[in-house]
Amino acid sequence: MSAPLSAREWHARVVGRPARPCAVCGARQARQGHHVVSRERLKQIARDRGIPLAELIYDPDGGMACCELCHSRHTSAFRRIPRSKLTAANWRFINRLDLDWWVMKYYPANAQKDENHVHLRLLQPEVHARPSSQQVEKTAVLLTGLRSAS
Repeated sequence: MSAPLSAREWHARVVGRPARPCAVCGARQARQGHHVVSRERLKQIARDRGIPLAELIYDPDGGMACCELCHSRHTSAFRRIPRSKLTAANWRFINRLDLDWWVMKYYPANAQKDENHVHLRLLQPEVHARPSSQQVEKTAVLLTGLRSAS
């Protein structure tokens, strides 16, 4: 293997110049490089297998371009990146380290929908906008019906 990349070179290779779209949402520009395998796990592998840590941490195949929001959601376990977003290069890196089991644990098979989207909706300002006059009328009718039934 050639000399390991520096952190700056790794970031430039993973995120690109100019920054490409986020590999997860595709909606925002990716400004952060995400390590597909956590740095803590890579440190443990380097120690156990006698591999130089820089070779693992700065391998571009082990990185993914993410926007800040998707990256923070994954690292905080609020909303993990689905396995389907991993690239062929990511899977080569994972297989080379024999970490399929690890990826199955930290990357869900599908995008998480139900519980996390409820939380996301609460954070969006448009959800807290004033209700329309039709919504107010419907609510009033429902409440009137409930009051008369009790």
